[in-house]
Amino acid sequence: MRVLILPILFLFLFSCTNSAIKKNAGTDKHSIPRDTSTAVKDSVYRLGNFLFTGPANMKFDYFKNGSPPSKFISKGDTLYHDNEYTILGNIKELGGMGVYKKVTLKSKFSDYKVTGLYKGKPAPPDLKSDPNARTWRTMLRQGCKGNDVNFAGHYTIVQWGCGLMCTQIGVVDRVNGHVYLDFPFQQEDGPYGVDFEEDSKMLIVNATLLGDYEGYQATFPSLNPEVFVWTGNNFKRVE
Repeated sequence: MRVLILPILFLFLFSCTNSAIKKNAGTDKHSIPRDTSTAVKDSVYRLGNFLFTGPANMKFDYFKNGSPPSKFISKGDTLYHDNEYTILGNIKELGGMGVYKKVTLKSKFSDYKVTGLYKGKPAPPDLKSDPNARTWRTMLRQGCKGNDVNFAGHYTIVQWGCGLMCTQIGVVDRVNGHVYLDFPFQQEDGPYGVDFEEDSKMLIVNATLLGDYEGYQATFPSLNPEVFVWTGNNFKRVE
């Protein structure tokens, strides 16, 4: 069973030349209709390692910093800028669409399989087992009440929101009820979603960034998906 938190984001980056992007703003082989039933027809452009979404007739300028085009065709709003590239356009036309970068995780859930899923009576969270467990007792109890084992063979990952688009998690051992709350990726704001399976020790952090288009990650906020593996009492980063 795979669990994925999905408040989905947008915005930023891709690679090509300015003249090529002008060409691809139409309907050539790089332009794939996104939804022809809407009044404003949006397009998805797959260019190199990037995917850019925007209105079909939107005008924009893309250039490598230090080499701007001789003539700009957009309204000049900065849609994206980093140390290497800049994208200009009309921010009002962009709306809720954005730019995504291709990403390939080396790790797979099957690389960290566990055997012998726990089938006994799930233990409730032991609030004495972690100094901060009582602070989150309602979330932990409700999360365990609504879920059996969903991670690494005999654990339940419990999740709750900690602000805009982020989530906090707790890990509860359903054999003895031990609660774990202090993880290397879980700071004040928490990660942007997690992805995991009941028979694997692997956890993908910032998994929400992978939610819109398979194989691509949203480039806003400026975070990356990370892979951690459960060691028995905490997570260790492997990717």
